Amino acid sequence: TGAEITPEILVEKGLVRTSFDQLKVLGDGELTKTFKIAAHRFSTSAEQKISAAGGSIERIPVGV
Repeated sequence: TGAEITPEILVEKGLVRTSFDQLKVLGDGELTKTFKIAAHRFSTSAEQKISAAGGSIERIPVGV
């Protein structure tokens, strides 16, 4: 609970296999914990689920 998820952490953990220009978080599945998630884009359902679980999102500008 309260963990921060960033593109760099996803690469480090092996959850993203290659470099990417943009990372989009999709709203598949359910969240039962609170996370702060940083990505370039979020689907509407992902934003709603993150918010409903008490988490927050951070949009990373494209090219950063």
